[in-house]
Amino acid sequence: MAKRKPDTGAIYISPRLRASLEPVGRCALTVVTAPMGYGKTTAVNWFLGTQPPGCAIRISIYSDSLPALWQSGRRAFRDAGLTALEGFECPGDPASAGLLADTLCRELRRQEPWYVFLDDLHLMPDRRVARFLCELAARLPDNVHLIAASRDKALSGDQVLRLGGRLHRIGAGQLRLEGDELAAYAHRFGAALDREQLAELQQATEGWMAAVYLHLQALADRGTAPAETAASAAKPAKSRGRRLWDDYGYLLVTLAAVFVLFKVLLQLAYVPSGSMETTIPTKCLLIGWRLPYVVSDPVPERGDIVTFWDEELNKVLVKRVVGLPGETISFENGYTYVNGEKLDESYLPTQGITTLPDSMAEKTFTVPEGCMFVMGDNRTGSNDSRLLGEPYIPIEAVQARMLVAISVGSDQSWQGIRWIG
Repeated sequence: MAKRKPDTGAIYISPRLRASLEPVGRCALTVVTAPMGYGKTTAVNWFLGTQPPGCAIRISIYSDSLPALWQSGRRAFRDAGLTALEGFECPGDPASAGLLADTLCRELRRQEPWYVFLDDLHLMPDRRVARFLCELAARLPDNVHLIAASRDKALSGDQVLRLGGRLHRIGAGQLRLEGDELAAYAHRFGAALDREQLAELQQATEGWMAAVYLHLQALADRGTAPAETAASAAKPAKSRGRRLWDDYGYLLVTLAAVFVLFKVLLQLAYVPSGSMETTIPTKCLLIGWRLPYVVSDPVPERGDIVTFWDEELNKVLVKRVVGLPGETISFENGYTYVNGEKLDESYLPTQGITTLPDSMAEKTFTVPEGCMFVMGDNRTGSNDSRLLGEPYIPIEAVQARMLVAISVGSDQSWQGIRWIG
């Protein structure tokens, strides 16, 4: 019998995943969260393909630029024949975001469904995007459904609680292939695998779609799929695993290591200004510990140097944590006081110069729960909690704790590598 040509473009949506996608049409917001290669985009596009033609608005995120995302959104709505975004600029405050949400709800209200798909949300660190999605989801008419795909946690715990039943979540557990699902995909791909081979494939890939595809492609490239001979099928598992490793193992490990290193474990940051001099010179490269802030929102310790997204300035800032939730911060004679006690700031290059603008000379700051008070080490040249319109930084905005500073410029206050954590 002639071998069946492998169908490398085969798309397989398991019955279990189809059942997980079914509530998308009943919920205001669906968030699909899983690491790279789990088939998030494929699954959502398959679902949208089952809906009436012309009801899907797809918006892809290609960078961390909010203006670029806004332009992509306007273009996608325009292509769908909708003009709701034409009269708006990118909203920069809660009031304009609320007005935009109301306008969208009015234009999208109709009998037929609308699906708005925002792909690769993890590329957009500006938390205003997730906040707007939640605000919009809380107001949407029943015929409109938002879908967001992300590799990272897209919503905070508070946002999940506030949305309640209007939110539907799909994770890696629903996207991975298990048991008969793996056999069905292998068959659709064109590979006739026996029970032992399927068990080995399940163990090797844990149902990760990208790894399953590469495994089956390797079999196809060697001519072992789909009409496997009895002798070939009887080869020991170690031999097949070795061949798979030789073909793709190093590439997979390298890609996975880079992804885990810089998206989960570490963060690279850059200080363009002198706000942290001389602890961190201008144009200095920083390496930070990211993992705790990926899996939860731990409260930093006083003195930690952290990165966080500032919505007012619309960029990532690097500052030192000075005040913690519930504490009162005040200033007197150039020194900082926490709950009335003088703070030991031996890390500062110059003592006794921490001041407030004359109009705020007597001001004290009481840090709310869930927030922190931050300052730069260059107390006369830092735009920080003393000067920002919103002085209290949400702890959930913290991205990483900085550990190492690397300074190589000849014009910098010091050169080399320093531990700052």
